[in-house]
Amino acid sequence: MLARRLACTSSDLAREIAAGLEAIGRRVGADRVLLLAVCPGGASLELLEQWSRLGAPYPVAELAADDHPWLLAQVAAARSTSFRAPSAIPGDAARERRFHVRYGPRSAAVVPIVTRGEPAAVLLVGMDRRERAWGRPTLGWLDRAASVLASALARKRAHDARVEAEARLRGVLEGAPDGLLLVRPGGRIELANGRAAEIFGRSAPELAAQRLQDVLAPEPDAPARPDARSIAALLAAGAPLRARAMRPDGSATPVEVTRRELRTPSGALVCCAVHDPGDMLAAREETARLRAELAFLGRTALVGEMGAGIAHELKQPLTAILGNAEAAQRLLARGGAVDLGELSETLADVVKETRRAADVIGRMRDLLRRRDVERVPVDLAALLQGVAGHFHEQAVALGVDLSVECAPRLPRVLGDPVQLEQVAMNLVMNALDAVAGRRDGPCAIAIRGRPAGPEGVDVSVRDTGPGLGDEALSHAFDPFFTTKPSGMGMGLAICRSIVEAHGGRLLARNNADAGATFEFYLPAAAPGAAGVPRRKPA
Repeated sequence: MLARRLACTSSDLAREIAAGLEAIGRRVGADRVLLLAVCPGGASLELLEQWSRLGAPYPVAELAADDHPWLLAQVAAARSTSFRAPSAIPGDAARERRFHVRYGPRSAAVVPIVTRGEPAAVLLVGMDRRERAWGRPTLGWLDRAASVLASALARKRAHDARVEAEARLRGVLEGAPDGLLLVRPGGRIELANGRAAEIFGRSAPELAAQRLQDVLAPEPDAPARPDARSIAALLAAGAPLRARAMRPDGSATPVEVTRRELRTPSGALVCCAVHDPGDMLAAREETARLRAELAFLGRTALVGEMGAGIAHELKQPLTAILGNAEAAQRLLARGGAVDLGELSETLADVVKETRRAADVIGRMRDLLRRRDVERVPVDLAALLQGVAGHFHEQAVALGVDLSVECAPRLPRVLGDPVQLEQVAMNLVMNALDAVAGRRDGPCAIAIRGRPAGPEGVDVSVRDTGPGLGDEALSHAFDPFFTTKPSGMGMGLAICRSIVEAHGGRLLARNNADAGATFEFYLPAAAPGAAGVPRRKPA
């Protein structure tokens, strides 16, 4: 009867094992039946399942070697044992005697359950309220019951391991960014993750009831094949495969499919990764949008840092405008004939200085304006000259020699001129901060532009400041790392992000003599390259 009860499906085994313990207890007239697992290393027994005639749970969930050395030694040797009363427990098992007097059972039979030649569990059948002698027929029947339980436990553990493996596999599948399908060689879909269900417009169970060749079709422009509906054709050599994911409503989504063959105990499987190109495009667009937003915030902070320099740069043309306007007023106030040539020259100076002030304001407006990111051929020589112009007055006021030197016929680069100007301005601003406080040597900043082979341009900003310490050199481009008392630590991180988005790299190093050099490389624009605006807010 016990064997028939435990010859059930794996999913029902836990319930039937509990019922089997009750059947054992009633068959031998016991008060309590315990099923205990042997823990790894045999250091303890852990309660798995129990039955009690009175319904009271056993008060101990684990039997440790410290309290049961004799019992665990019997289990390790796969020896069955029994005792009529605690006093009948062997003399070298004093701990077990005290334990059974306190917790029970008062009389018990202990039968190891062996699987694969090793004790895996213990069947303990006991009397809580009275003493009992365990006869040979009863112990023999319990040995046979233990053999049946051994088979059931092995099946249950295999089932639990399979369920756990499937749960881990499901977790891996659901965590994948692409749609994943596990497919039998004939095309039947065995398993689908949530992303695949979204791509194919079906729930995962609905998708798992389909054949791959019924939900995946070659692109219309793919070469015609006689077996175009076969799984072999859909998964022919050549990855990724361009195909269409067929939805229940008749619509189709372009996808790319890659495959990998898997060998499992239940047979071969094909893992198909279904990639929606729109996901990658959306991710790229979101990355570009965030990068542009970060660049804009960086320009805002940069203009804030340049406040004193901007004020100084505006002060000169405004002072000249005021002086020329007052001179014109004096000419007109003299009365009589006015020297038109002198007045014309004075007004021309007003116009020139007004335009100069407007240029300063215009440059600041361009830095602070949200605009579309562009990819146009950029003349780096002119851009670097303009950056030097931004800081000319500030450099003169600080006593810094600011120079620009660009190689003749410097190749153009394809990029966004405002963002590239932002990178150069950040580097020059940092260099000014580095050399401004120096009193014991030359204060100089050199901006250089030179070809880097036939395919790129190197731009460097070299200063004669104190250089970078080991920590600053290691973390210069880390977000929120700064050596400035009031700095945010985002300028260089933003610069590196911009340069890398343009396909380049940004590096820092200390000079052999004094100061530091920041250098970035950009790939040159292809001859005849035209600008392509990209609709992303900057």
